[in-house]
Amino acid sequence: MGSELAIIGAGGHATSVCNVAISAGFNVVAFIDDDNQHQTLMGIDILPLRTIIERSDIDHSDNLYFAIGIGSNFVREEVFSEYQNTFSIDRFPALIHPTAVVSIKTTLGLGTILMPNVAVGPNSHIGNF
Repeated sequence: MGSELAIIGAGGHATSVCNVAISAGFNVVAFIDDDNQHQTLMGIDILPLRTIIERSDIDHSDNLYFAIGIGSNFVREEVFSEYQNTFSIDRFPALIHPTAVVSIKTTLGLGTILMPNVAVGPNSHIGNF
């Protein structure tokens, strides 16, 4: 895909999301976490959201996407509710690891992340996030 992606969160699940994103062809430019400033994760900067918006070296056009790398379903939903006021939902693509198997007539919602070796059966519908 070649697009830039910022991952919201900077914990264990965020590293797994980063693996999927890179494997899917995204360039991960940062992890977003307002509480872990001036650190890195997997050699990638952890930055507050404000810095992501202000940095000139990060492409803010249609090529900047986001993924939520937070393990808790409830917290992930809260985070999306907060971020949807700043970024439109189409900035959150489904991320699919190349080893995932997605069967016929399956639909994947925005923000869905399919990890390595997952199998999604035919006629499945996975909603957003």
